[in-house]
Amino acid sequence: MVEWGVGSLPLPVRADEDVEAQWADGGAVMEPGDQQTVAGLDAETFKKVFRLHPAGVCVVAFDNDGEPAGFTATSVISVSADPAMLAFSIDSGSSNWPGLSRAETVAVSFLSAEQAEVSARFAARRTDRFTGGGWHRLPTGEPVIDGAAAWIRAAVASVAEAGRSRLVVLNALEAWHTGRPPLLYRDRTYVRLPVESDLQPIAQVNARQRLVSDAPADSGAESDTRLLPPTDPA
Repeated sequence: MVEWGVGSLPLPVRADEDVEAQWADGGAVMEPGDQQTVAGLDAETFKKVFRLHPAGVCVVAFDNDGEPAGFTATSVISVSADPAMLAFSIDSGSSNWPGLSRAETVAVSFLSAEQAEVSARFAARRTDRFTGGGWHRLPTGEPVIDGAAAWIRAAVASVAEAGRSRLVVLNALEAWHTGRPPLLYRDRTYVRLPVESDLQPIAQVNARQRLVSDAPADSGAESDTRLLPPTDPA
C-alpha cells in the first residue's frame, strides 16, 4: 500500500463518529447483557494495534426525519453471507446516534480510492456533510455517495450495547458495485492499493474462501481450509 491524498486533508475523528473497535474488551468474553468493566488491555495499546491495521472506509447514511444524515466509518464488517448480514460500531455519544437509533434502514457506501475528501467531510464535526453534493437518494430514500466503489442498502436487524459503543447489525437488502479500487485508512493516513499490475500475490484462496487447514495438505482428507501458493506468471 502507498500513502495517498493526505497533504493538509483532515483525517477522520474516530473518537466521535467511528470509534475504532471500542466494542471489544481486551479479549475478555462477555455474556449478552453483561456490561460490567473487565480488566484487560489498556485502551491506548489496543487502539494502536487497530491504527496499524488497514481498514476500508465507508460512509453510513440514513434518513433522519426527512433530512440526510451520515458519518465516516472504518468499522464495517461482513457478518454472514447466507443470510447476507453486515455490522458496524458507533459511539453512543456520537451526534448521529439519536437519529440512527430510530432508523429502520441505512445505506453503506464503500468509498473508492479517489474519495479521501469525501471521507474527511463525513468525519468532520459540526458541518453539514451533505451540502457539498456528490450524493443522491435511492428510490427507497437512503442517501448514497456518488462515485463510491459499491453500496449496500440494509435494514437494521439488532443493536447491542458494547462498552461506550453500539454494535449495529444489518440485513443486506440490495447492493451495487463497480470494481473500483477501495479507499483504505491506516495509522491516521489514507492509503490505496498499488495498481493491479504491481500487486505481489502471496497466496491464493480456494473456492471456499478459507485460509488455514486442520488437515495436512497431503492427507487426502477433505478440508474446509487450504492456503495455496501463488500462481507462477506464464
